[in-house]
Amino acid sequence: MAVFLLWGSRYAYWPVALAYVLALGLYHGLQGELDLFRIAHILVAACATSIQAWVAYRLMGVQTDLKLFLYSRSQVLRFILAVMFSCLIASSLGGFALVLFKFIDLSSFGLIWLTWWVGDALGMLLFTPAIIVLFHIKWIHLRWPFVLRFASF
Repeated sequence: MAVFLLWGSRYAYWPVALAYVLALGLYHGLQGELDLFRIAHILVAACATSIQAWVAYRLMGVQTDLKLFLYSRSQVLRFILAVMFSCLIASSLGGFALVLFKFIDLSSFGLIWLTWWVGDALGMLLFTPAIIVLFHIKWIHLRWPFVLRFASF
């Protein structure tokens, strides 16, 4: 979501987000036996995750000035609701793919879905604002002795 908020929903960034999630999934998939069903699940999860980030971006509305990102209560509420709603996409599609490809039983779907949804939501809630702040810090103008003293605690 941070990529879309920083640079917009240009089509050039969509494949980058998809390729990143796909590469990460394939890397973790290589830990076990890599068969056609596992590759199909990784592909479904990668597509769902990149669509989820784009939907969250669209629900946030177009941000023209990211220095004012989460500046008001209404923006914070809109951000939280966009994250909570958009995280339904990857957890639902990924969970259904796990059931469809027989990686889990249908009885385990609820717990898997909840775990996936909470993980995605917390990740977006914590890391999106942090990434946006990091991209807008004027690193040259920081008082480095203060930063090092703060970091040492």
